[in-house]
Amino acid sequence: MDPDSFDPACATVRQLLSTYSDVIAELRRREIVRTNDSPLGGLAETLAQRAYGGTLATNSAKSYDLITGGGLRLQVKARRVQRSDRRSQKFSAFRSWDFDAALFLLFDADDYSLVWARELTRDETQELVIYSTHTNSSTLTTRQVAGIGADVSALLAATYDGLSVPGNARSPHEDRAEHWARIIVSKITGAAVIHHDDGTSNGMPDAIISRSHGPAPLEVVGDWDSEYEQQRGAFERYGRRIEIAPDAPSWYVTVAHRASVKSLVAKLPALLRRHEGELSEDVPDELLRLGVEHVHRREGRYGHVLLSPAGWNSWEDRRSFGEWLDSFIESAADVPAKLAAFGGDEQHMFIWLPSLRSWAANEQLEGDEDHPFPQLPPEPPNLPANVTDLWIASTLVRPLKGVLRWNRLDGWSGEFFDFSTLPDTR
Repeated sequence: MDPDSFDPACATVRQLLSTYSDVIAELRRREIVRTNDSPLGGLAETLAQRAYGGTLATNSAKSYDLITGGGLRLQVKARRVQRSDRRSQKFSAFRSWDFDAALFLLFDADDYSLVWARELTRDETQELVIYSTHTNSSTLTTRQVAGIGADVSALLAATYDGLSVPGNARSPHEDRAEHWARIIVSKITGAAVIHHDDGTSNGMPDAIISRSHGPAPLEVVGDWDSEYEQQRGAFERYGRRIEIAPDAPSWYVTVAHRASVKSLVAKLPALLRRHEGELSEDVPDELLRLGVEHVHRREGRYGHVLLSPAGWNSWEDRRSFGEWLDSFIESAADVPAKLAAFGGDEQHMFIWLPSLRSWAANEQLEGDEDHPFPQLPPEPPNLPANVTDLWIASTLVRPLKGVLRWNRLDGWSGEFFDFSTLPDTR
């Protein structure tokens, strides 16, 4: 059966049941559910685990479903309802109270979209339940829960969206700098970091860090210039590469920011073929006029050209690390404002430091075998009070680079990260 043309109304009973079995098997393969039962409960538990961190309980643990990254024993309840159904419906019953908090998730019965999510403490839950002597259990209705406790809908919705993107894969509306920042923060903190800004409204932070005490917004910025940004966006639209003849040698080409990317894509393959024998020496005039600054053969590779914006000489920028950072933070005043609008106990700002900026700032992130990490900055950054965490990494990629991190409680620290593990660093 062709899945693209599948119409349940035209399928036989056996085809419907077979398709359902295939769906459950695929959900298990993706580790969204753990059993062959109805997927609602397993989906809710997985969303909770991805959002709060921690470990899902075994089936023998009857009172809670998850021990969060913060050590909280969390009971998870889920219900599907028709949006047009105004009746209040019950969540599954409570039969014991050996947990710290309860998470309630309400889904649309038609498409499994998340309607809302609420977190209640055990005491809040016990105050609301209706006890039944007949079943020796206690229940809550969707209407009772809807306006009580902490609203964690944004965190769970962002987590749900992230399930559509396997692992740390890049989301459709996410640029490469944002994607890399998510991976770095996730690997260093051990928390799930989910792409959030899908372009549907202004002021959305780029990503959400799943923390046990609630979602933490992450905004990613870079100290780029406007020409670089424009060219980088154009390269991204082409996937940073031009496909050429499969048997033609591959090249790595750096391009001046003034160059027309459209003309480059149209003319570069033929010019590389025409001047192939000259490219080990100076760049031919025809390529220079096109905006090409450097050309390097990719030994053993064939069939494509990789494009990169040309670099800058950061020796010309003589600012110290602190001077560069203060100047950039002042120019990026919209970032703390965006984080404050989202709120949260933690609010993270991630800055990419390109090679064109202060050499002293880039050197601050450099390490070598004798000095694995340089001396940390002596002064804290001048940040608005709402920003609790600052991350700084360099696009001058090499394995010995580190990531600088500042936290309002702990100050500066140096975090090692092997940038060669990032996707598409070629």
